[in-house]
Amino acid sequence: MKKKFLAITIIMSFMLAITACKGAASQTGASDGSGADSGTASSAESAASQSGEYDGIIASMAEATDTGDIEMTQEMYDKAFLNLGNSYRISKLLKKAAAGKDITIAYLGGSITDGSNANPKATSCYAYLSTKWWQDTFPDITVNYVNAGIGATDSYIGIHRLNDDVLSYNPDLVIVEYSVNDTKTWNKETYDSILKQTLSYESEPAVIALLLAAENSSFADIHAPVAFKYSVPIITYSALLGYKLLEWDQVGDSDGVHPLSTGHSVIANLLTTYYRQALENIYESDDSYTIPTASVTAAKYVGADLLYSSELENAVSDFTCEGFESVTGPGFMKGENTMWKTESAGTMSFTLECKSFGIIYYQMKSNDEKYADYSVYVDGELKGTMDSANATTWGNNASYLEFLSDKESATHKIEIVPAEGVSGTTFSMIGMCINK
Repeated sequence: MKKKFLAITIIMSFMLAITACKGAASQTGASDGSGADSGTASSAESAASQSGEYDGIIASMAEATDTGDIEMTQEMYDKAFLNLGNSYRISKLLKKAAAGKDITIAYLGGSITDGSNANPKATSCYAYLSTKWWQDTFPDITVNYVNAGIGATDSYIGIHRLNDDVLSYNPDLVIVEYSVNDTKTWNKETYDSILKQTLSYESEPAVIALLLAAENSSFADIHAPVAFKYSVPIITYSALLGYKLLEWDQVGDSDGVHPLSTGHSVIANLLTTYYRQALENIYESDDSYTIPTASVTAAKYVGADLLYSSELENAVSDFTCEGFESVTGPGFMKGENTMWKTESAGTMSFTLECKSFGIIYYQMKSNDEKYADYSVYVDGELKGTMDSANATTWGNNASYLEFLSDKESATHKIEIVPAEGVSGTTFSMIGMCINK
């Protein structure tokens, strides 16, 4: 018998608590908040609602994503739609598309969002399939599709990528997926920071918390209360596995982590069924949304950035570098980015004003002694050592360590040097994680 994953019991109990609160949350939004969205429904929108302007679109909208041999039931939707949240922003997006205006939909997450094990990956992943619903429903507009999923990355890397890889596209809708890759205690706060910063962005995007699961693990029980605080829709594929409405063997790969194409279609079906419900209820949607002033955590990573080698020197002072060169990265991050690489045991130091500081580095699946471990000193104190080679890891990957995390910003001297007693000379840094 397959082992039940540890989060199931907690997810179920939290679902019961949320069920009792759904009505109030969806009607009132966030009662302790500030920074309300700019205006309520316009007079034109109100007139459209009264005249039934959206009836034709509702009647002709695309069907939910086909799931093949898997029959989706009402019970599955009842469990998967953990919280419908405040509907103002998703309704605003639907009205924008109905008005013939182009929209942008972005996805931030790990390898599942990137499309791992979907076949073919580009057109069978849940992100593409669920975006296709928008293009099919609104064929006269351009639906810009931004897939910012990167395998083996968690929400710590995600919050530092958020500005460049998602928000720079001025998205109208952002789907956030990290419940498989988040495993560390600080991921509650990095995930919280992603939701808060995204909701606060100038384009006022709608946000959906997509809670997925591996066969035997999920961070969904940690993420759900964070998302609930913001009254954003919570769609939980993990609940279908937890309640045994789906078996892993129906949707997942033998690696116990990634959904197959069938699993991707189920995830897309949940999203597109939610979109259909939002469109059907467009006349009764909430007329405003307010971002809560309080959050579950301190959300201290809001505003964090990831600096590549081409950007670092201009962002710091007292910069010195010997033996490192700026090269094109190995493809872990999105876009054309540069990284620091040394094959001669290089060193680097600089002065930086920040609250937090970390490094994403290239970790090889290898026991080759040419790879060097590197230590980081902050204000002269050893804060940690990066392991650039690990023969037991799953494969070459982007790993990271955080060396500084304070409540207030201060000036610090950072030194990056080969670890003591290590003979290797090769090491690569993908980017510097900084929050000022």
